[in-house]
Amino acid sequence: MKNKNYFYFFFLWFGAAVSVAEIMAGAYLGPLGMKKGILAVLIGHLIGCSILGITGIIGQEKDMTAMETIGISFGQYGRYIFSFLNLIQLVGWTAIMLITASNGLNQISRSIFGFENFNLWVVLVGILVYIWAEYGVGKYEYINNISVISLIILSVLMIFALIRKDGVLSVNSDGMSFGAAIELSAVMPISWLPLISDYTKFAKDKKSSFLGSFAGYFIGSSFMYIVGLICAIKFNEIDIISVLIKGNFGVVALLIVVLSTVTTTFLDVYSATISVLNIKLFNRRKTTILVVIVSILFAMFFKMEQYESFLYLIGAIFSPLFAVLISDYFILKIQNKNKDYIISFISFILGFVFYMMIKDKGTALGVTVPVMILTSFVSIILKKIGGVVYGNVKESM
Repeated sequence: MKNKNYFYFFFLWFGAAVSVAEIMAGAYLGPLGMKKGILAVLIGHLIGCSILGITGIIGQEKDMTAMETIGISFGQYGRYIFSFLNLIQLVGWTAIMLITASNGLNQISRSIFGFENFNLWVVLVGILVYIWAEYGVGKYEYINNISVISLIILSVLMIFALIRKDGVLSVNSDGMSFGAAIELSAVMPISWLPLISDYTKFAKDKKSSFLGSFAGYFIGSSFMYIVGLICAIKFNEIDIISVLIKGNFGVVALLIVVLSTVTTTFLDVYSATISVLNIKLFNRRKTTILVVIVSILFAMFFKMEQYESFLYLIGAIFSPLFAVLISDYFILKIQNKNKDYIISFISFILGFVFYMMIKDKGTALGVTVPVMILTSFVSIILKKIGGVVYGNVKESM
């Protein structure tokens, strides 16, 4: 039922943005200093959140999930292929979030209670994530809203406490270009492109979908990045958990890690389930349970360092993929046919190759945005040429 309003999407995406991973990403911008760092955060998030919100409009208008919208440009088989890849990355990122949270909870519980048990934390956080995925999306969304409001209060208290603490402001000008900082800021909201329409399809109108998603993620993620930036500059520390422990935040730190993990990770679990159902219809609840169990096992027994690099490679697929979809839907305004599906795949492959070519050196605008612009341009030109050729052939028959 299309009844979700602005506030639903604001709280949903603000909660998704508040995570330890985003704080750590912001800490990497430390070498830029406070002013340039904040500017890069705001520019990057303005770009990334605009793309995220625009993509969500497609799901709202077409009443489709994220991977169903891929069928507009890539056909049924394309939808199956990319749903499978999306499933892999979402299960992987769920496992990584469980690992990150459990490592943090181990540090905090050891400092407070003298207790640590990584596997126990993985299971407990995994169970909470399942509860949020099962009940927080549509049935009892007020649970998620209350948790997000609590996170907002705790985060504000945390940042004021951090600012007031003594620390030495230090800036290292080496190691981070302004373009790379914009890329690191833009890529976080863009990483949610394969998920957003799973939720915006329920929006009552495209205004609620766009503004709620944009504002929620822009404010939440920018805030987290700036917290990380402060930690890096003032405390010379990338690990926010260490800063919280040294600052004697105690139970507050515990709550921040738990709540921020579940309000972010349940979106991965829910959308992983939707990706499975896009390929073949199964029982949704049993599929969600299976996704969580597999993610927990991955978090416990697999070395995720190498797998994380693999996930980044898969993630690189989705920027050119959605560039094709966005240009088709908003610029060409076409309903693709078989000939267009082929061109879509050609454009996507060229965009992916371009991404791999520039990913190490980057550009003044980072990597993701130039790749999306080039891919869109190639797709539009090829489809315009293809339409002219097809029309001329048809007339000559």
